[in-house]
Amino acid sequence: MKVGSNISMVACIGLLVFLFILGPTRFIMDNFVNAGGIYLQNFVTMSTWTDPVENTGWLNSWTVFYWAWWISWAPFVGMFIAKISKGRTIREFIMAALIAPTIFDIVFFDIIGSTALHFELNPATKGIIGKVIDKNVADGIFVLFDQFPLTQITVPVLIIVIFTFFVVSTDSATIVLGMFSSGGNNSPRTSLKLLWGVALALSAAVLIIMGGLDAVQTIAIVAVFPFIFVMFGLCYATIRMLRKDSSPTEDIEDKE
Repeated sequence: MKVGSNISMVACIGLLVFLFILGPTRFIMDNFVNAGGIYLQNFVTMSTWTDPVENTGWLNSWTVFYWAWWISWAPFVGMFIAKISKGRTIREFIMAALIAPTIFDIVFFDIIGSTALHFELNPATKGIIGKVIDKNVADGIFVLFDQFPLTQITVPVLIIVIFTFFVVSTDSATIVLGMFSSGGNNSPRTSLKLLWGVALALSAAVLIIMGGLDAVQTIAIVAVFPFIFVMFGLCYATIRMLRKDSSPTEDIEDKE
């Protein structure tokens, strides 16, 4: 898993550097600064926007869905990160698991998004990516790289990145599910992990066949709702645990 993760990250960074250098570099940097300012100016407005007047449905199909999507990942991703973070300080954990990934995501979306947007704003290439996305969102990234040279190299690398991202994510999920179903065993049996891997693959295939992305969105939102209350409990328990850990009086009482 570590090897696959390192390979995918190096390849992903390589693709970003490729787009940044050969793409609209100045536009990417300008858009980064501009988008950052707009985000800071409208943070509260966007955070409390519920679309009560026009009811476009965008909020449910995107914002709420992604909230639910990441909450659905919380149980096993949280457990997996806790497992590999054993022995680290809270400061190290926050830097490696929260701040660094957030910065990387910002750079990732800025480079790819700004490059695609540049093609759409250019009259000569307007619609070359947007029309493809309207038919199939997944094809958009490949059309984007088709606009640059060395597609014989970049497209295979892109496929490897996508494949390893899925494999590493699924691998971490099977490990944690195996831990849950074996009484908390840190090293669950390979057969148990394979069983969960097959179950996850079949579940995803059935949902996609039955209703595509809409089915996945619906089941994610419905399934994670009860876990929201569990997360509130986890937040409270974490605060209690940290207070207890930092209290020398309680430590002495526990020892007595």
